[in-house]
Amino acid sequence: MENVILLKTQLAEAAKYGKSKDFRFQRLAVILLDNFVEIKLNSLAKQKFMFDTELSKYTEKKYSEKKRKKILTNYDELLKFSLGENTINEKEKYLLLFCHDVRNNLYHSIYDEELLVTISLKILKNFITEKQPLWGNVNFITQYNGKMEDPYKSKSASFNTADDWKFFLAKHFNFIDKRTSNSSNLLKKFILQKMSIVRDNYKFLMNEYADYFPYAKNWGFNDFIFTYSFKYLHQKEIEEIKEINKVSEREKQRKSLEAEYKQNWKNKKFSRIKAIEQKAKSMSRLEISKSLEVYISLRDEINIIYEGLKNAANDLNSQIDLEQEMANGN
Repeated sequence: MENVILLKTQLAEAAKYGKSKDFRFQRLAVILLDNFVEIKLNSLAKQKFMFDTELSKYTEKKYSEKKRKKILTNYDELLKFSLGENTINEKEKYLLLFCHDVRNNLYHSIYDEELLVTISLKILKNFITEKQPLWGNVNFITQYNGKMEDPYKSKSASFNTADDWKFFLAKHFNFIDKRTSNSSNLLKKFILQKMSIVRDNYKFLMNEYADYFPYAKNWGFNDFIFTYSFKYLHQKEIEEIKEINKVSEREKQRKSLEAEYKQNWKNKKFSRIKAIEQKAKSMSRLEISKSLEVYISLRDEINIIYEGLKNAANDLNSQIDLEQEMANGN
């Protein structure tokens, strides 16, 4: 009984955070919901393993101890296993991987794009609402403690039944405002916002950058992105090279690192911005799993363009501020 109440409490707390307009609390909601899904899939896997152990008295064990440990400690493996055992389908696996990726960014860097968090909340809320009444508490024996009272109990449904969970979810887990855009439209908005910022940053750079960095007089779209993506992706190696005392060796190693990076580089054209925007606009007609396929196919390209121009614009702003301070005698 205690386990069921803890699960309900986790969902109720996540719903409370999910209702908040404050990003800090929305972040916590995604972490709690992703963790809830992982707990449930983990428990269902253990249930399958227990059956497998019983059957192994008569036939070969389906999952070795090594494989079981890998499934229970690696989320990707857990999803693959859950798909193979028909606990989830291919589309659900895809959606859960996306949400887990968002959760990892939130957990490790305490930051992610707000629209991606909103999309994850919608996906996880819908997934749990559909699955949890079927799953309930997967323990074979539910122990009842006479001293423990379920604060979420239904007057008409028996404890830990499908009806009990449906009542709980309807009353305590209904936290998404139905007036908000659907997930595909939110993903479209996310990409279009990124591309709008890219356009603004590129215009700013073309108008001002060469005035403060004359060596970049003939730079174009690809030059900015290549230069600043190289600096960003190889920041650690560049810092280590700077510590080399001998100037010639320092220059040699940096040029070697840059040449290696350039070998795999594909030139970026400004026309890609419009192409990405057009693909984003097409998402309105797609269900979220298909929209995510489009987004994930573009994600690396979007990020490298966005981050490259953002870092270039930040460099330019810093140089402008520095020269203004010097002009003012500060």
